[in-house]
Amino acid sequence: MLEANQKPEDYDKIKTTTKTRLDQAEKDRDAYLAELTKEQEKSKNLIDPKDLEQKAKEAARQQAGLKTENEVNTQLDKIAQQLGLGNHNNLTNDNLTNLQGAEKERNQGRQNLRTDNLTTLPQIPEGETLQTLLERPTQQEKEEAVNNARQQEANKYNGYIDPTDKNQLKPEAEKAGFGFTQQDIDNAIRQSRIPRTNMKDELILILTGKTGLILLTQNQLGVGDLTKLPDLKGKSLEQLLTDNEKLLKAQQQLTEKNNSLNLNLNNANEQVKNYQDGLKALVRQSGQLKQFQNDLEKLQNQLLQEKEGRELEKKIREGYQSIITSLNDKLADKDNKLKEVKLAQEKIREENNELIQKNESLLDMKNNLEDQLEQEIIEKTSLMQEKEVLTTEKQEIEAKLNQELEKVLSELEKKTQNNQQIKAEINKLKKTKKTTIREGTKDQEKEIKELKEEIEKEKTSHQNKQKKYEENLNNLKDELDKEKEAHQGTKDSLTKIEQQIIEELNNTLKLDLQNPTLKQVITRIRELINKDPLNDENVKKELAAAQATIIQLQKQLAERPDTPFGEDLAVIKETDLQSLEQLFPNQLDNHFREQIRQATNYQQLATARQNFIQKHISKNSGNQQVVTQPHLPAIQQPPKERII
Repeated sequence: MLEANQKPEDYDKIKTTTKTRLDQAEKDRDAYLAELTKEQEKSKNLIDPKDLEQKAKEAARQQAGLKTENEVNTQLDKIAQQLGLGNHNNLTNDNLTNLQGAEKERNQGRQNLRTDNLTTLPQIPEGETLQTLLERPTQQEKEEAVNNARQQEANKYNGYIDPTDKNQLKPEAEKAGFGFTQQDIDNAIRQSRIPRTNMKDELILILTGKTGLILLTQNQLGVGDLTKLPDLKGKSLEQLLTDNEKLLKAQQQLTEKNNSLNLNLNNANEQVKNYQDGLKALVRQSGQLKQFQNDLEKLQNQLLQEKEGRELEKKIREGYQSIITSLNDKLADKDNKLKEVKLAQEKIREENNELIQKNESLLDMKNNLEDQLEQEIIEKTSLMQEKEVLTTEKQEIEAKLNQELEKVLSELEKKTQNNQQIKAEINKLKKTKKTTIREGTKDQEKEIKELKEEIEKEKTSHQNKQKKYEENLNNLKDELDKEKEAHQGTKDSLTKIEQQIIEELNNTLKLDLQNPTLKQVITRIRELINKDPLNDENVKKELAAAQATIIQLQKQLAERPDTPFGEDLAVIKETDLQSLEQLFPNQLDNHFREQIRQATNYQQLATARQNFIQKHISKNSGNQQVVTQPHLPAIQQPPKERII
């Protein structure tokens, strides 16, 4: 503060010092703005984030020895052509799912035929199709059906008389009223006047009992005495009586004859006549039995043929099963290799994404720093402007005070000069006019008092003005001190914020700087931005391993033949055409035939074949009935595979 006894020169020194400090602050601001402008100019040369991703990908691919995107698309086009899909744009989930469904249907056909090699399919018998072979019942089902029929026939004859059981046969004949000796038979023949020799090769006996029916012939018995019946030589009623309905009719006819014989037992002529009718009926039935025997032989031959067909079907299915197994193994190997390639690509993609994210974070941090610096510059500029306004106001006030002080000083000088002149005149008057002075002492004393009073008033007013000037000067100094404190606080806060930003950058970006400064952080960020993303030894090793795996898989893909098992495509085409002609005779039109012949790879061939089979199945699905096979194991659908 300016003291009361300070001179104007001291105020000039203070003003000069203040102005010097203000000029230094302006120079510091200009230097700061110049440095910031340089940083902005340098930031223009940084990589654009949009171009950074593509450049990082290209650099990573070049460092890893990977193919370019066009080369990868070309290789994918080849795979798509092998699958019959044209180019890589058609490698969609829907198309791959359709191909997988077609392959599953072919696998199911191979499993049904039980063969793995379509080129070794046996000849289908004439008059047969693959569908009739698959719908034919198995040997076990046929044996069960025959056993069930035999059991039903055996159940029908429960309680019938066994012709080989003499102890059962004789009592039943006596109950029916017939004799059971040769004499009884001869008497009956004699009464009917029928020569005995005419019946040697015919049926000689009809026995009717309460519990059943027995048919015997002379040739089968071999004796004339029924009490000495021989065995049936291994033959059974089940072998002779297979037709249920005809045997029931014969049973009814013989039952009616049995009733007529019981009613006319004492009349020999009626009895012989009934014998003759019975003999005629038996002759007819013997012819029917021969026909039944022929039918049984035909059935046996048919069963033998079916057995051969089942063995053929079994071989076909086994062959198809082996083809399916080997194909599934190769597809599994292919999927594993594709998964390895995909994993390697994913790993490289993740590393590229990490590098891109780091670069983006660095750019974001740089942009944030620039924004913060711009904000600080704006705030400092506003503070400098306010300071300039205050400085101008202060200068104006100082100028006014200086003018007033100069006026007061000039007035004081004038008054002191006047006082000196007055004193000189008084002294002169004292010397020259002592007498006059004495006379006019009173008047002079009054004038002196008046002058003293005026001088005192002038001194008082001068002191008051000087006090006001000092108060104003002190107020201005206080304002200047407050302004300095505010400026220092703003500067400290900006320094603190700047240090916080530097620490946050150092920790977030892991710059590993000790007591970093803004210049060190900017230098480190530039080094990271310009740093090669593939300098890390671990990343180089992983990329080298991925590159070796990809090269090996590419070699395996290049060496892989066009067909799944390495067969000649032309041979497979001809084999498929022959198989389709045999399975669907006169149904393979020229359109599908041309599609099969014009196929350039196995996938196109399989697609054309599958389209024809689906068309045929959808066309005939309304007219065909499904034959269930309860004793065949259900064909399980293979689990759905995800094809990459």
